[in-house]
Amino acid sequence: MFEEAINRPSRWRVFWPEVSDLAGAREAMQLGSWLAFLAAIVSLGGAILAGFAGAPLLDAAFFGVVGVGIRRHWRVAAVIGLVVQGLGLVYAVSQGGLPGIVSVLCLVGMVNAVRGTFAFARLNAAHPFDSSLGGAGLANKPLQPTSGGISQGEL
Repeated sequence: MFEEAINRPSRWRVFWPEVSDLAGAREAMQLGSWLAFLAAIVSLGGAILAGFAGAPLLDAAFFGVVGVGIRRHWRVAAVIGLVVQGLGLVYAVSQGGLPGIVSVLCLVGMVNAVRGTFAFARLNAAHPFDSSLGGAGLANKPLQPTSGGISQGEL
């Protein structure tokens, strides 16, 4: 009974998945993209309440694009999302306010997106042809047509 309690994974693992394998990296990226979409929805709600003012509408579009970029494994989207979300929290605190729970969750999501995208790229580079790793590498990438057919190097 005691060993079972020690070996049980933490409930908080949902917010901080392991990124030592491709499945964990994908989980971290998925968390980051969903929380970027949450930030977009909250910003869109703010834009609607403000009569479609410019800044909240731009925030909604920005975080929507960041979420799509994270889904496509774009490391630059994850890093830009983290920087913007972090600067937003620093600005909120510097103005004497406290950041909201959604802002903190989105920051955690952006950190996970950075962890996941970088881990995915590292793990994918380490095993480029291994299809047993959950579809990583060139095994699941579609073949690009060439003018002279498929060469020996593409097989």
